[in-house]
Amino acid sequence: MNFDLIEQVVRRLGVALLPFALWLPLAALGQVQSVGDFLDEQGRLAIPSGFTGTLDPKGFEMKTAWDGAPQFVARSGGNTLLGLWDTFGGVNFGCNGNLSAIAVDAAGVVYLGGDFTVCGDTAANSIVVHDPVSNEFQALGSGGQNGVNGDVYALAVSGGDVYVGGTFIQAGGQPVNRVARWDGSDWQALESGGQYGVDGRVDALAVLDGDVYVGGHFTQAGGQPANRVARWDGSDWHAVGSGGRNGVNSEVSALAVSGGDVYVGGSFTEAGGEPANFVARWDGGDWHALGSGGQNGVSHDVFALALLGGDLYAGGDFSQAGDQSANFVARWDGSDWHALESEGANGVNNVVEALTVLGADVYVGGFFTEAGGQPANRVARWDGSGWHALGSGGQNGVDRSVRALAVADGNVYVGGFFIEAGGKPANRVARWDGMDWHALESGGQNGVNGTVWALAVAAGNIYVGGRFNQAGGQPANRMARWDGSRWAALGVDDANGVNSRVNALVTAGREVIHIGGRFGLAGGALSSGIATFLSDELFPDRFEE
Repeated sequence: MNFDLIEQVVRRLGVALLPFALWLPLAALGQVQSVGDFLDEQGRLAIPSGFTGTLDPKGFEMKTAWDGAPQFVARSGGNTLLGLWDTFGGVNFGCNGNLSAIAVDAAGVVYLGGDFTVCGDTAANSIVVHDPVSNEFQALGSGGQNGVNGDVYALAVSGGDVYVGGTFIQAGGQPVNRVARWDGSDWQALESGGQYGVDGRVDALAVLDGDVYVGGHFTQAGGQPANRVARWDGSDWHAVGSGGRNGVNSEVSALAVSGGDVYVGGSFTEAGGEPANFVARWDGGDWHALGSGGQNGVSHDVFALALLGGDLYAGGDFSQAGDQSANFVARWDGSDWHALESEGANGVNNVVEALTVLGADVYVGGFFTEAGGQPANRVARWDGSGWHALGSGGQNGVDRSVRALAVADGNVYVGGFFIEAGGKPANRVARWDGMDWHALESGGQNGVNGTVWALAVAAGNIYVGGRFNQAGGQPANRMARWDGSRWAALGVDDANGVNSRVNALVTAGREVIHIGGRFGLAGGALSSGIATFLSDELFPDRFEE
């Protein structure tokens, strides 16, 4: 057999015939060497002139590089994070419907809300608790009337109580109307004057000084007028405001709490019956517009709120704050609105969907390409007096949209659709150290090969979730960890990670990574939509045997 001829054909046609060459009978070709002996730093074949023999692909997997050329990666080894995938209990694992809300109490117990009817092998109507010690699901209530009889959209934990909001009208078979309390053993209606709950969907819950604030699409709470937001004090409902002019007149999208104040953002134009354009403050007794006259608040929807010191930052789809031009982001100092202006140009030039704070700086993410009139591609920093692109020249920032932000050890991590950061290759995830962009690179391969939807920080490591199957050029199925110097898949061989998209990550302390998404397998085991990963580095006692 003329291997030289085969090799020439392989070199010309690349991916199409390479598998055939590797599948030829080894004995027929004489010399046998590992494919790893002939790979360059990029994992591409670099066969020396005159070589005749057979390459053994054992221990390697063939991928396709960005330019269509064959590329070999090790199946496991130094880029694998050993650990334990914990499915969320039971025989069937996971839940049989969508998850809309997750809450974790002080003991690490996880509450899940959505529109399911079974989790694991436990019948559980739209809400369930997962005990991390027993690794089992428990319904909230007994028999066929456990849980609630409609969708759950919001959860809040307060002491030993869990508050639940959504579209349901019963909990544990009792009337509750869209919001209820689980006290650890029984369901309790939030009843006032013989009237239960609220008369429309609940989308948001927040706890402040023992009181529960409820936001949504309702107009009554406890049978009394309460427009889209209301307060439960433990025994009675209270409109957030007085008379028929309480609450706000349209949807609430964002909440932020500062001291005794609750800031609310959304699509409304009134709070307490008075003009309050898209953002307002409740001080515990009265509503306050942020600004005076018809030009209070901002000119259109607010999507994000963040607090820094005594100031409130708002981001959204507006072009004015108070009586000033303020493009998509603005600051409220307690008495006046301020545009985030630099060198005569304020704000950014497209919608802001995310805000985060690092030290004294506010980082802004969205779809924009300018901040303060200067190039700032999709992410920028406001230092209190001026805008700063993350990088210099026309290649600052990232080249496509940002979907996730995380802060660790003074660095800002960015995830999304992009393939460049600062004009350098950075596949869907990158790090900004305050001076320069860095790809998260190991073994000559940076980032991941598909969209990043979620980032989380635990024990100084960055966990990345999305729709990829490689990280750092190594197999990593929709989940990976970056430890500052290398990528690691979560699990071993083909069973690492999960088998479909990861939408959300949450950490419980430093030890536990909860993952939510559309997957049905985690670490090769059945796990419908939610799972937990425990690494042997974080839980060494579990791996001593």
